Amino acid sequence: MKKIVSVLLLLSSIAFGSTEEIERQIYAHIFRSLIPNKQTIAVYVENPHKKKILSQIPFVEVVPSIKEAQIVLLDKEINDASLCHKLVLVGNYYLLKRLSSCAVGGFFWHKGRPTIIFLEPNIKKFHIHLPPDMQKYVESEL
Repeated sequence: MKKIVSVLLLLSSIAFGSTEEIERQIYAHIFRSLIPNKQTIAVYVENPHKKKILSQIPFVEVVPSIKEAQIVLLDKEINDASLCHKLVLVGNYYLLKRLSSCAVGGFFWHKGRPTIIFLEPNIKKFHIHLPPDMQKYVESEL
């Protein structure tokens, strides 16, 4: 019984670790797609788990305020007047719907799979030209 529990714990830690690595790679690719010509990208994020993931991306600097950020990563709605002047990425579909006039897109997990959505009107508003491999995630509306 002890061996079974140990094996299950080991397998779950391996699975969790690989999910974190996938999430880190996806965020890195999204950030480079949104801001391709910067050596360092300043990102504001409140979620401690995502802070940990983003701090492991070499070209990302996690900053303490929205004012300092080039990209704002949100998991919940916040009231900040400067928000719509930043590249806002959200962490769930419902928040993407609520902030659809402001957010450039979202990355979240749905049914165990990563989901990426970019909103075409906001991508155009910021004059962003996504690479060809990210074009398939562009939606004209939600």
